[in-house]
Amino acid sequence: MKKIYTLIPVLFFAVLVKAQPFTQLWKKVPGSAGFTTWAANDNSQNSIDFNATTNHLLVAKRGSHIKVVDPTNGDSLSALVLPSTLDTYRFAKVRVTSDGVIYAISMQVTANGSCWIWRWANETATPTLCATFTVTERCGDSFGLSGSGNNTILYASGAGLTSGTINIYVLNTVNSLNYFVDSKINIPTSGSVTQWANRVVEPVINSLTSDLWILCGGGPARRITVGSKDVNNVRVGTVAFDMSTTTVSNLGGYGGMRYISNGVNPNMYLSFGGGNNVTVGTKMKTINVKDEANITTYGIDSLGDISTYVSNANGTGDVAYKYNTDGTYTLFFLSTNNGLAATKSDWTILPASLSNFKASIQNKNVMVEWSTTNETNNQGFAIEKSMNGQDFSQIGFVNSKSINGNSSAVLSYQFVDAKLVSGKSYYRLKQLDKDGKTSISNIEVINNPFTGSLVINVLGNPVRNNLSLNVKSSINRNLQINISNASGNLLLTKQQTINTGENNFLIPISQLPNGVLFVTVKDKENNTTEQTIQLMKN
Repeated sequence: MKKIYTLIPVLFFAVLVKAQPFTQLWKKVPGSAGFTTWAANDNSQNSIDFNATTNHLLVAKRGSHIKVVDPTNGDSLSALVLPSTLDTYRFAKVRVTSDGVIYAISMQVTANGSCWIWRWANETATPTLCATFTVTERCGDSFGLSGSGNNTILYASGAGLTSGTINIYVLNTVNSLNYFVDSKINIPTSGSVTQWANRVVEPVINSLTSDLWILCGGGPARRITVGSKDVNNVRVGTVAFDMSTTTVSNLGGYGGMRYISNGVNPNMYLSFGGGNNVTVGTKMKTINVKDEANITTYGIDSLGDISTYVSNANGTGDVAYKYNTDGTYTLFFLSTNNGLAATKSDWTILPASLSNFKASIQNKNVMVEWSTTNETNNQGFAIEKSMNGQDFSQIGFVNSKSINGNSSAVLSYQFVDAKLVSGKSYYRLKQLDKDGKTSISNIEVINNPFTGSLVINVLGNPVRNNLSLNVKSSINRNLQINISNASGNLLLTKQQTINTGENNFLIPISQLPNGVLFVTVKDKENNTTEQTIQLMKN
């Protein structure tokens, strides 16, 4: 089954003939109504990110503020609370985790000094200083993160040295509140290239040894691999792929870049936006980097006539993105001194024979159903589930009903998920060909609101060494907490007494195997009060 998932052949044809993969939704330029802080020749509007928890866009103006913006029209809604200490170069870059925690880095412009990172638990919270670390070069121009909760990893770099070795500082945490430098990634310079990561550091996965996409302002993007720590907590970064070797290397001048990949869209993209270049300074360009031997341009969007371009001495720009429930995504691109725009991608789910796919609550279970109108070389379907819409894990597999993987008849399938949890659950299908190729369906969302007197949430998912639980209860309780694997085997059990109100506690789980875990919390005196939460340990 080589292709995946659209509804009818007419829609498939419409996708193929569509000329422009991006449709601009709105733009804000200097003087636009609804966003009064835009100004040309300011050079300080330099960073954006999307908060999936609140469905808001955050726009940072270095040294001044972080605005909360309506992603549907670009209008200002509010602003984050400012830190008590207002350093000159605060908010050089802002980034948001999948669970809505906001981080912003303060740039250190001297050769030796301290870099600060501020943390907001949410958009209305008072910020806290979560990291202060010493650097040996300018740092804070580039800032990235991966993961959430206790698994959050922060990355900081900057203009680097004029010669020698460039550092990327990797910060880790044990409680998501305070961060420490786990290691420095050294990237040896080569020839005239002396500022490898002075604008962008983008991790590929949530790991201290993740590959990183880096960007020097005005230069090509590069992917580096990261080695193990030595005795001095230094890792060596090795350039594994240099974009200047590709046929779509016309990326000079861009100052912002984001790496885009999640379950909705199986392809991986790099999106570039803004910078100090009259050719690209008002544009956003997205390229497909899934196959580095055959990189292609996905699409381009622009603020408008480049004759109106205002120079940007800082060479900054940025890109953020939002996944939509229909399988498309919205890109936001920032062109410092010139404006901010939102553009929607073309249909990202590839065409094929899935005629319907739905999930529904039936008898305290989730029924996942789908049909196909034809199948070619199909092995079957993995059913995947997520609690946040981004981190998915397999909960089952259904083999193809076709003969030898091929069928032109309508075939119907079902899968029952017996682990109904409170709140939202996200389901998708991963179709597997016999030759090992996979394709991803759209996402179905189940909302099971819990209205009882006991509410349980996991703080941070995936988890690593400690499971952090937040429990709200209307009475004092004695809880039994069981952790099992996807096969139902009990791995750990714990008794916990909680008080009326809000309770937070940690359960060490470093000894448990990685993979999908199910946490079942039960009131020992009231066996009918029980909740199950799915999480991923890595």
